[in-house]
Amino acid sequence: MIENFREGIAKKLGIDYDTVTRIKPDIIYCSIRGFRSGTRYTEKGGADLIIQAMSGLMDTIGEEGGEPVKVSFALFDIIAGLIAVSSILSALYYRNVTGKGMKIETPLYDSAIYSMVYIPMIYLMTGVKPVKMGSAHPSIVPYQAFKCRDGRYIATGAFNDEMWVRFLRTLELDELAKDPRFKTNVDRVRNRRELIKILSERFMEKNSVEWLKRLEENRVPAGLVYGVDEVFKDPYIEEARILSYIKHSKLGLIKQILYPSIINGERLDIDKAPPDLGGDARIILKELGYDDDYIKKLFDDGVVCCK
Repeated sequence: MIENFREGIAKKLGIDYDTVTRIKPDIIYCSIRGFRSGTRYTEKGGADLIIQAMSGLMDTIGEEGGEPVKVSFALFDIIAGLIAVSSILSALYYRNVTGKGMKIETPLYDSAIYSMVYIPMIYLMTGVKPVKMGSAHPSIVPYQAFKCRDGRYIATGAFNDEMWVRFLRTLELDELAKDPRFKTNVDRVRNRRELIKILSERFMEKNSVEWLKRLEENRVPAGLVYGVDEVFKDPYIEEARILSYIKHSKLGLIKQILYPSIINGERLDIDKAPPDLGGDARIILKELGYDDDYIKKLFDDGVVCCK
């Protein structure tokens, strides 16, 4: 069972953990909410925007000196959901072994701090507050997006010293490999501003597609910065079968993004559209053992939505 109510609401509804375990002692019960129960923030609302703000994420995104920037989708809602699934799967295994259920609580705030990995760890290990760096990386240089002559941006980088040599060969800047300011990644991080200025000027000499071709020929990871509309024009989308069509009762034929894992060489497809509100209620109630007359009464009394 998964619930996403504020503290105390599940108890008022009679579906809190203690009540449910009296009915099913081996229940796996997962609560997903903004903040951990029994803390000063128990009653505090935990929308994704609030979590992005309080986690420090919004203070690390964007350009130096700029305003706080929010990720454009509900990042921590999704991450907390994935962490909850992982915990539930562990609990299912535990129940199979022991026969015992488990109570799980997955706070969005805790999930956010955990998932930001090296950003909070930089502060915890050094006491230095991470700064806004645009598309750059705090400990790898170069590793960011560069503007090209055609006004488009290309994301690329050198993850190690061998790749750095190939990167320089691509840009025809081989002499920088011997420059003591840029010889190792530690040197490049220390002299970031000088290096990025040189590289930025070089990238402005050619168009993005030409740089992409050259970088890939030299086995340097690179990709154009796409708009969302461009994402679905990339031939890879069709080749990898990322999209599928399903028929919706109200919207007709619509595109859907498929589950990303490929299992035994196959992409899992969607066999039907999401139901309308209450669309499967009658089937579920029948499976639970309710007869037709009682189900009709639930609908007539407005207990169940919708006919």
